[in-house]
Amino acid sequence: MSVQPRGWGSPLPHLVQSVQRALRVLEVVAENPDGITAKAVARRLDLALSTTYHLLNTLVAEGYVVRLEGMRGFGLGYKIPTLDRVLRRKLGVSPAVAAAVDDVHRRAGAAAYYAIYRDREVVIAYVADSALTPRVDPLDVGFHQAAHALAFGKVMLASLTPADRREYLSERGLPVFTEHTMTEGARLERDLDEVARLGIGADVEESARPGLRGGAGGGRRRRRDRRGLGVGPGRDHRRDAPAAGGGRARRGRPHLPRRGPGQLSGPT
Repeated sequence: MSVQPRGWGSPLPHLVQSVQRALRVLEVVAENPDGITAKAVARRLDLALSTTYHLLNTLVAEGYVVRLEGMRGFGLGYKIPTLDRVLRRKLGVSPAVAAAVDDVHRRAGAAAYYAIYRDREVVIAYVADSALTPRVDPLDVGFHQAAHALAFGKVMLASLTPADRREYLSERGLPVFTEHTMTEGARLERDLDEVARLGIGADVEESARPGLRGGAGGGRRRRRDRRGLGVGPGRDHRRDAPAAGGGRARRGRPHLPRRGPGQLSGPT
């Protein structure tokens, strides 16, 4: 399990440990597509074998895990694809949206991120990547932090009205992730004005490890369509990656399906 950079958040109190354990068991099973035994799961999570069997049997009974033939142990169950389909529908990730983001990923030679404004949060809804150009940890579907420090987050913030943006930032603040993170409101506003004018956002080592640069594209002053398309660093990590990635993302942006009037984000 990866360690989050400073500022990504802190653990929540009053959590149900049995549910946490069951979800971690499910994650371990998902990481082993050829199957994994109960003993191996117990070792990975430092759980008692009897506890591990109870959790696995419960997940099997609910359809989220299946027993595999022979000595392969356990694998993902058939309810998982249903959850994926429902989540994609809720986030507005239609086959056409996924195809457009996949195309940007192939053309840019870098991971591509599709973000929406959902329930007053800037949320990653879809990621297209590959083994050669993987997504950046912890940027995955559902990630909704650090909008002020990420290229696609800036595109989304620039799409908000000034009043909505002030409310959003007042609730979440401007946490520090690296020495390059913008933490001054006036400086960020100037940056977002430029993002709105150009339709391109960029981040240079603002959210994570040194050398990480990203670019994102959106419509110029398109305040009715709050969606962002971002491109992460490619294999070469060139210094002009943010501008180049933002340009590719903006060129891919028109290929996203249009939304009807009033649809500011994916369904909630």
